[in-house]
Amino acid sequence: MKYVVAIVTAFAVFSVTSCSDASKNAEAAEKQYELAKSYSENWNYIEAFKLLSEAAERGNTKAQSALAGYYSQGLGTDVNEAEAAKWYRKSLEGLRKAAEQGDKEAQMRLASIYHYGLGGIEKDEVEATKWYSKALEAHRKAAEEGDVKSESLLGSAYLQGFGVEKDVAEALKWFRKAAEQGDLRMQQILSNYYQYGIGGIEKDEAEAKRWAVKLAEGTRKDAEQGNVYAQFAMGDYYDTRLFPGVRPFEPDEAEAAKWHATAVEGLHKLAEQGEGKAQMMLASAYETGKGVEANQTEALRWYLLSAEQGNVQAQAQLAWLYEELSSEKNKEKNTSEAFKRWVEAAKRGFSLAQIQLAQRYEEGKGVEKNPAEAVKWLHKAAEGGSSGAQYKLARYYEEGRNSRLLAKPRRGAMLVENVKQKIGIP
Repeated sequence: MKYVVAIVTAFAVFSVTSCSDASKNAEAAEKQYELAKSYSENWNYIEAFKLLSEAAERGNTKAQSALAGYYSQGLGTDVNEAEAAKWYRKSLEGLRKAAEQGDKEAQMRLASIYHYGLGGIEKDEVEATKWYSKALEAHRKAAEEGDVKSESLLGSAYLQGFGVEKDVAEALKWFRKAAEQGDLRMQQILSNYYQYGIGGIEKDEAEAKRWAVKLAEGTRKDAEQGNVYAQFAMGDYYDTRLFPGVRPFEPDEAEAAKWHATAVEGLHKLAEQGEGKAQMMLASAYETGKGVEANQTEALRWYLLSAEQGNVQAQAQLAWLYEELSSEKNKEKNTSEAFKRWVEAAKRGFSLAQIQLAQRYEEGKGVEKNPAEAVKWLHKAAEGGSSGAQYKLARYYEEGRNSRLLAKPRRGAMLVENVKQKIGIP
């Protein structure tokens, strides 16, 4: 009898220990996932990728889904559709369980997988709509209680018609609610939408200006509290150079210099600590001479360090800078280095780099002319949703400009019309 008791006791201890180990493993994976999000926000994609890989292997469903996205978009790694598909499929069961238990993030991820057919999973608009609707129902409750993130998400859903009927007025209502609570991203979006008439919203210069001023006021508060990115933005607001968007107040060289110099001091500290976003911005400051004397050598150094974090935008900026240097000295070496950077960024799924790479194959810049490669990279950018690539590819078909493409004017005309509708050209 005592042997039976001993066995039962041992089994109970083993069960408790196993449960405890599983709980610790899940906790560790969740911490890795949250830390990966933090790295991602600061553009340290390689570190984020490592953490997501570890959390995904430990069974964290959100990490698995995010890792699939990293492989699909080339964040912190090369684009690998097979790996993306593997992790999307692994995440599916866990996402469904979490979604059924009311997890809004899981519901949205699940809806996106079915809506876009991610990872080779068959598109299913019924499933997508079902999960979008459930997620939006939960977000609506949170939005009605004043949750800013839910307000902005609900506005985006109405603007795009995801899970609900498209309704521009309803979208604007929720965007305004989030913006009125001080959400700087929503203020920026509203200013841009009103300035350019995006998404069926009528152009309204007064509204665009109003939201630009609110955005600048919020940015100033953050800048005064020491946020280096807000400080740099304040410098740009006052800068006399070309400003993208609605300028909230009159240019002032002295104010621009003050804010840029303050920002550069803080950016140096963050960049030295390895923050990819700070490295990228510091490189830009050295390249343009904002807050510091222009220095191409320093710009290259910081762009390189940011690129090593998996930042494709830094790779693209490096390519531009090397091409500028190729007109001065070491032309062959710099042109070759520029081409190499375009390839790196294009392989990571960056559509702008894919278009630029296609152009270089077409023109024979830094590489021998190769029309087939030019079309290949245009196709990749077009498949990634780039309107510019779709439009250029359409013209290729229409004009039969490439040896790989027979002249297909009907197909070209159809592509051109689709792109025109997409980007709002009459």
